[in-house]
Amino acid sequence: MNDSWLSDYVIYSEREGQGFARRACRPIESHIKKMLGLPVSELSIQAEIKYLNLVAGGATCECPACKLRAPGSAGIFWAVTRKSAA
Repeated sequence: MNDSWLSDYVIYSEREGQGFARRACRPIESHIKKMLGLPVSELSIQAEIKYLNLVAGGATCECPACKLRAPGSAGIFWAVTRKSAA
């Protein structure tokens, strides 16, 4: 897998009662930073936005890293939502 498309962000996910963690891709990392109000390079956003499609409940990504993780698919769905503090 092309490591240049992987970020240092580790995302914890749950699916059907099982939890797992995986490294985010660069487009998802930029999306998370924007959601959190952190600075994101305009150059990064311009380079990555073409792979990211925001949908209800998260985003789908078709970057090279996501394509390698899910061969033959249109990419990976990332259920990225910002939880409000209780």
